[in-house]
Amino acid sequence: MPFRTTALVFVVSLVSVAAPPCASAQHDAPGSRLRPGAAWISAVLAEGVRNSPTLAHLVVRLDRTRTIVQVVEEAVPATTWDGRISFLAHAGGYRYLRVGLHRQSPATTAAVLAHELQHALEIDGADVASHEEFERLYRRIGVASPHAPSELDTPAAIAAGVATLQELTHRRVWLPAKSRRVLASASRAAAR
Repeated sequence: MPFRTTALVFVVSLVSVAAPPCASAQHDAPGSRLRPGAAWISAVLAEGVRNSPTLAHLVVRLDRTRTIVQVVEEAVPATTWDGRISFLAHAGGYRYLRVGLHRQSPATTAAVLAHELQHALEIDGADVASHEEFERLYRRIGVASPHAPSELDTPAAIAAGVATLQELTHRRVWLPAKSRRVLASASRAAAR
C-alpha cells in the first residue's frame, strides 16, 4: 500500500509540474506570463501597467508568447545593476526566464521591469531554447552597457525603460552621455 500512495503522489506531482501554464483560468488574465515573486512587485506591476502605455504594451506582447517570466527581488549592491534577466529552461513548449530587480521607487522599478521585459521579448523572438543560445543572441544583438561595459544591453530595452519612466513621472528623463551614444548608434545602424 505505501508504494501505491508514493506512486500516486509522484504522478500527481509530475502532472502539476508538467501542466502547461494555460491549464488554469488564472493564466488567461493580462500579465499571465509574469510571475511576481512578492506582493510589492505585483503592486509595482499593476500600477505601472495602469499608467504606462509602454509597460502595458510589453505585458500584452509577452502574454502572446510561450515565455514565462518569474520576477523576483535580488539583494545585491544597487551599484552593481538595477535589473537582470536570466535564462532558466525550455520545457513543455515554454521558455522560462527570471528577472531579478532591486527594490527602488515604484516608477524606477517599473522602468527597470519594462527594460527587462523587452529583453524577454527579444529572447522569445529569437526562439532561444538554451543558455548557450541566450549568450549567442546577446553577443549578436547586444552592445556594451553604458553602465557596465562588461555587460551587454540593447537599445530597444534602454528605450523601453526610458519611455516607461517618462510616462510614470510625467517628465523628460535625462540619459547619461554613454546611454545617449548607444541609442544614437543603434538608430544610425537601423536607418542603414
